[in-house]
Amino acid sequence: MPEEVLRVGLLGCGAIGQIAHVPAALRAKKTRLVALCDSDEVLLQKVADRANVERRYTEFAKMLSDKDLQAVILAVPDPLHVRLATQALEAGKHVLVEKPLGSASAECHDLIRLVDAKGLKLQVGCMKRHDPGVRFAHRHIQEKIGRILSFSATYRDSLFRRAMQETCLDPILSGSRPAGSGDDWKADRRRYNLITQGAHLFDMIYHLAGPITAVHAWETEHEDNYSWHGLLERADGGVGHFELTCKACGDW
Repeated sequence: MPEEVLRVGLLGCGAIGQIAHVPAALRAKKTRLVALCDSDEVLLQKVADRANVERRYTEFAKMLSDKDLQAVILAVPDPLHVRLATQALEAGKHVLVEKPLGSASAECHDLIRLVDAKGLKLQVGCMKRHDPGVRFAHRHIQEKIGRILSFSATYRDSLFRRAMQETCLDPILSGSRPAGSGDDWKADRRRYNLITQGAHLFDMIYHLAGPITAVHAWETEHEDNYSWHGLLERADGGVGHFELTCKACGDW
């Protein structure tokens, strides 16, 4: 295999691993998906068979001991991100971890210090930065617009997302455990939606509009639907508005 091809292993064969990371790793020109890991052996075998990946692990530590592996993708529950990323970095592997990076800022700072000490790469899955339109917008702001006086940002997660996924993507494979088991960390739906969906919104704001020094926000909800609206302040006096709605019911 050419040296410029990165040999990657994926931890987590659940929905996001199946619909996003496995297809992306298989299509990427400079990446080779060489290993999969999941504690659910039934699910692991199904996903690995469909992706035609030979190396299969039910223990993360064993996958990390694979000397041929250069990097790992972590598609696991949010509370595990920092601990497992730390484990991978300690094993000398580069890391791509799903967003959000962690459950609290303090543990993220600890991880950043470890990355600096190890000299390895750690990237958070804020993939929207790499969308061609966003890349153009970023360059246009830097080169043509300059200082931003006012901006508005909106992120809405669709009520119909699951239906669209079922229509457009391969069926989600199931394992020996019932779907949704072990998802206690999602029980607080308000917090889950704010952190997990908000990660994209606020990363885009930071990426395009720059650092924010103050946030004033209001939240409203009905059953399992939540909406946050707020005002944002920049250090240079610029101001902005954001909306984060999960779920949006008026798509059509």
